[in-house]
Amino acid sequence: MKSDKKTAGTSMFPVYHKGRPDERMLLAVITMIFLLAIYIIHRSNLEFGKFDPTITGFIILASFWAIHFFLIFRKEKGDELFLPLAAFLSILGWIIVFRLRPQLASKQMIWILAGEAVFLLWICFVKDYRVLEDFKYLFLVGAVSLQAAVAIFGKEVNGAKLWFDFGVFSFQPVEFVKIFLTVFLAAYLKQNREILDKPINRDSIGLLMRYIIPLLVLWGAAQMVLVLQKDLGMALLLFGTFLGLFYASTRKTGFTALGIALSVGGAFLLYRFFPHMRVRINTWLDPWATAQDSGYQIVQALYAIANGGLTGAGLGMGEPSSIPAIYTDYIFAAILEELGLWGGIVILGLFLVLIQRMFKSSVCSKDEFSAFLALGLGLMFATQVFVIIAGTVKMIPLTGITLPFISYGGSSIVANFLMLAIMFQISSGCRNQ
Repeated sequence: MKSDKKTAGTSMFPVYHKGRPDERMLLAVITMIFLLAIYIIHRSNLEFGKFDPTITGFIILASFWAIHFFLIFRKEKGDELFLPLAAFLSILGWIIVFRLRPQLASKQMIWILAGEAVFLLWICFVKDYRVLEDFKYLFLVGAVSLQAAVAIFGKEVNGAKLWFDFGVFSFQPVEFVKIFLTVFLAAYLKQNREILDKPINRDSIGLLMRYIIPLLVLWGAAQMVLVLQKDLGMALLLFGTFLGLFYASTRKTGFTALGIALSVGGAFLLYRFFPHMRVRINTWLDPWATAQDSGYQIVQALYAIANGGLTGAGLGMGEPSSIPAIYTDYIFAAILEELGLWGGIVILGLFLVLIQRMFKSSVCSKDEFSAFLALGLGLMFATQVFVIIAGTVKMIPLTGITLPFISYGGSSIVANFLMLAIMFQISSGCRNQ
């Protein structure tokens, strides 16, 4: 009977022993994979120029080991799969960037270290993440203000103002806006759960609309700013997160179906009135018609994917550099060319494991805000992975968002580590039950 009491409330997670052994074992496997990848890259006779940035990869690897021992020292109880999965994906991203643009490997290292610093600072100084619930409207105002500011003062790239340019580095606020809006939505749904959960009838419809309409207006304002910025990929990501979390918290299929119908209608209007959107969709439908112009990127990516086949051309042996924005938007095409379909399936499987752990943390959370926040972050992460991978393989139009932890870029990496820190704390609360 004693053993039953010890495991009560923790059945959603395996029993872990002191010292985080699963985390350590997985980091050891990642270390061996990293060393093998470095050996293969150097055997492929790539040109590194005057500076060989290999040392930056060893610094990244050492930093994840340092975080592991720090978590042991603090006796943290968060899910032991989060850190190794983030480590593998981050190191894989560095390896691909190193292989494609060796001169960017050092910058990628700096951003990964900055993300790890944010992770550690959050773990050390935010004792209870549930305090976020008290500032839900501040997060909403901050999100809309950031997006409005970048729309006015931001740097325009490819027809969209998404960046603050500070000379030495650029900052893309939408990567943090998506977290702010998810926090707001989780807190709002938790606060009004009992009202929103009421069955729809003649007596309750007025009360329901009283709370649903403000939510739609507030969320719509945030979405409209993204649309005006022509950041349609992030608008799609946030809408998918909103719709999934709203349905999970209220189970109202009617409102959810209405939301889907409105999104389809909105997409049609965007196609009609936004030339940028129209060109992107037409190019997606028939990229070969403009293979030397707007369709060049898609065509080259498809050729690269086909060249990789099942097993890939080999790390450092492909020619993915001919694809524009290969180390940001189309980095998954480089993975498929050099690691093949099987390598892509492995990467996709790791993403699915990470998403599954997020959803599991939501299921076993000890309060509604934690459950909604974990579910919202999991939905956001899953939607982002789907949108960028589906866009790369031409399942849907490419929307220009990054592949989490893997694509080159500082704002995305730092925001992903912030999200990881929040999820780590939520999973720790599950294990404390």
